[in-house]
Amino acid sequence: MIDGQDPLDGANLKQIFSTYRDVLDEHRDFLNSVNVYPVADGDTGTNMLVTIRAALDAAAHTEDLAGVASKLAHGAVMGGRGNSGIILSQIVKGMMEIVAAAPSVGPGEFVEGLDRARSLAYDAVADPVEGTILSAVSAAASGARVALNESPSLTEVVDAAHRAANDAVTATTGQLEQLTRAGVVDGGAKGFA
Repeated sequence: MIDGQDPLDGANLKQIFSTYRDVLDEHRDFLNSVNVYPVADGDTGTNMLVTIRAALDAAAHTEDLAGVASKLAHGAVMGGRGNSGIILSQIVKGMMEIVAAAPSVGPGEFVEGLDRARSLAYDAVADPVEGTILSAVSAAASGARVALNESPSLTEVVDAAHRAANDAVTATTGQLEQLTRAGVVDGGAKGFA
């Protein structure tokens, strides 16, 4: 058991991704509206949503944790669309590579997954720019690692990663000229958080 909850299994993992898909769908118009970097093409929310839908579609008929994780990663990579979708697919791939290989998932695996996600996300971009989704995933990974050193609780590590990602989202407005001029946060960073 993890933090008093049942261990992560394939069904739980699909539910987590289904919830994320629903949140992206609910906030898609907002994410599209704040999409001003690198160009104001208004598709960040849509591209992220399409990517997560593709991941879930790929995992639909798989039940075991390792299989679901592998299918989610493959589906995200194959269905990634646009800059934000491609980067998100690499984040999913990094997280799911660790989940698929782990006998069980706890706070250490979560931190390792975020570290791998950060690495793949940065590698996916020819010229990484801070103030984007990259900043949010990097902050989440760093925040999770700090929390892991302070507490062995998965819940606390996940909460710390989420807080750090949200702090990074808030900071994006001042990191890129286009965001500052428009007075918005980065859509991809917000979609990740």
